[in-house]
Amino acid sequence: MKKIVLLIVLMMIASLVFADEEVDLVYKFKENANHKFKERTKITLTAEVMGESINSVSRTLIDIDENVLIGGDTGKVRQVSEVIESVMDDTNNLENIPEEDRKTTVTYEMDKRGKTLNIVDEKGETFPGFVAAEETSIFPDKKVKVGDTWEWKRNVDGVKVKAKCTLEKLYSKEGVDIAKIKLVFDDVIKENIEDGGDSPETTVKGTGEFYYAVNYGNDLYISYNIDFETHMESQSDEFIGDASLKTTYEYTYWRYK
Repeated sequence: MKKIVLLIVLMMIASLVFADEEVDLVYKFKENANHKFKERTKITLTAEVMGESINSVSRTLIDIDENVLIGGDTGKVRQVSEVIESVMDDTNNLENIPEEDRKTTVTYEMDKRGKTLNIVDEKGETFPGFVAAEETSIFPDKKVKVGDTWEWKRNVDGVKVKAKCTLEKLYSKEGVDIAKIKLVFDDVIKENIEDGGDSPETTVKGTGEFYYAVNYGNDLYISYNIDFETHMESQSDEFIGDASLKTTYEYTYWRYK
C-alpha cells in the first residue's frame, strides 16, 4: 500500500514539474540521420446531386524513407515515398498503377519550426503544386507550456484548413521526452464562382493528436479525422438545383524506425 501511495505522489510531483515547464518545439536536423514513416489515408465521399446519391471510399498506405542530407536550423532532406496499398471501393487498384509511378523522390528544405521552404523533384525542378508563400510553420516561434495554444494551417487533400493546436501534455517514456499536442479543426471556407448561383461554403470540423519527441526533435505520430461538408445552390446553364457533398478524411502518420 505504501508503495502505491509513493508512486502516486511521485506521479503528481512529475505532473506539477511538467505543468510549469516551457519547451521550445523545434525540429533538429542531424546530418545522415535516417527515419522511416508510414502514412495512411482513408477518404469517404457522399454526394447528393439533383436527388441522386454518389458514394465512394478510397484507402492508401504509403511507405516513407527520409534521409537528412544537410543538418542545422534549415534541414535538407531527401524523401522517397512508395505506394504499397491503394484500394477504392474495396477494389485493389495497385496493379493499375505502373511500377515507375508508385515511387516518388523529392528533396525538401524545412526550417526548424516546420515551415517547408522548397521542394524539388529528381530533376531539381520545383515540385508541381508547391507554393512557398502558402506554407506555414507547425510550431510557434516561442517557447510554450502545457495549455498554450497556436494556429497551424494545413493543406488537407488540396484544401488549406486551420487547426487550433494546444500543448496538452508533456511526459517522458523510455528516455524520450514527448509533447502531446491536441488538434481542433473548426473553419468555414468560402469559394468564389463566376458562372452564377451562390458561392458554396464548406464547413470544416475535426479533431486530432500529434505526438512529438522533444529531445530528439522528430515526429512520432500524428492522426486526425476531418469532416468537410459543402452545400451549394446553382441556377447556371449546366446545373439547376441543390447539391451537397460530405467528405470524411482520416489521416495517420507514424514513425516506425
